[in-house]
Amino acid sequence: MTRNFLPLFILTTILCVTVGVASAQQTPDGTPYRISLQWENDSSFISPLNPNDRYYTNGIRVDFAFKPEGLTPLLAALPFSPADDDEDLETAMGIAGGQNIYTPDDLRRHDLIKNDRPYAGWLYGGLYVQRANDHVFDHLELDVGTTGQASLADETQKFIHDNFHAIHPEGWRHQIGDELGFNVIYTRKWKLSLLGEPGHDGAVELIPQAGMTLGTINRQFDAGVTLRAGWNLPYDFGPARIVDPASATHIHRKPRSPGVYAFVRFGGSVVEHDTFIQGNNFRDSHGVDANPLVGTFEGGFVGQISLFGPDTLELGWSHTVVTEQFDGQAGEAHIGSWKLSWTCFF
Repeated sequence: MTRNFLPLFILTTILCVTVGVASAQQTPDGTPYRISLQWENDSSFISPLNPNDRYYTNGIRVDFAFKPEGLTPLLAALPFSPADDDEDLETAMGIAGGQNIYTPDDLRRHDLIKNDRPYAGWLYGGLYVQRANDHVFDHLELDVGTTGQASLADETQKFIHDNFHAIHPEGWRHQIGDELGFNVIYTRKWKLSLLGEPGHDGAVELIPQAGMTLGTINRQFDAGVTLRAGWNLPYDFGPARIVDPASATHIHRKPRSPGVYAFVRFGGSVVEHDTFIQGNNFRDSHGVDANPLVGTFEGGFVGQISLFGPDTLELGWSHTVVTEQFDGQAGEAHIGSWKLSWTCFF
């Protein structure tokens, strides 16, 4: 995708701040809500170490999280609760929607590139629930969507590239076919305080995590660890990614403002199936063999500031390096990520 996608991101930021102004008179003892926009892309604007436009080339996700009454007893009844009783358990739920775009290395070729990953798109909606105490966090999500022409990935990439004078992708006729699919995603995180406490002054935290994705689209096991250090750390469980949404269980607890932290994250996946590499499940399509072991490294920063009364605006950036995901891949993949999040009270 192109670096000229920047104007759209700036416009979205302005709109979010404008909405924040409109809610300035809301009382802090209202119900907290969080609206988040995440954009991941391999353009040089947000991924300066990457000169290429290939592989996982763009992802966008819009997320709305809140804390409904009556959810806590339900989630407390599920096995392996992180809290001993309902009073120590915080819960949240959210809805999300997004689109991911994947391409081979050479966008100029018209023919089927048999030794490279296929063109693919994923348009989906999701519903998730979360539970946590101050040190352990669970996330359970169901995503349902479609691949193929119905994902609109073809139209999205061509529109952006053609309007901002980037390379016109020529091979979308070879994309994987339309296919409804789903993913069930579960993640558990543990937060260990190494120095200080969240919410005020300097602090350092270590956040290990483990989880799995089981569905018709992806099947894999994941593990990783995040180290973050900064000033006035939020009460969450680490920075968000599209595949790893931020915790919303503690959005009612506001840290001092302003706050900022830097982080590094190391992770790995054991991959059994990846539709966007191996192709369709129930119809013929192009695909290549996926590597069973994939590693990731991510580094970045997050800052938050109070807007008006209890409202908080958070902005984060990161750069991720992903090891080769399929046989014949031409080196590691690089992805840049922006996250904009607004927590408000109604």
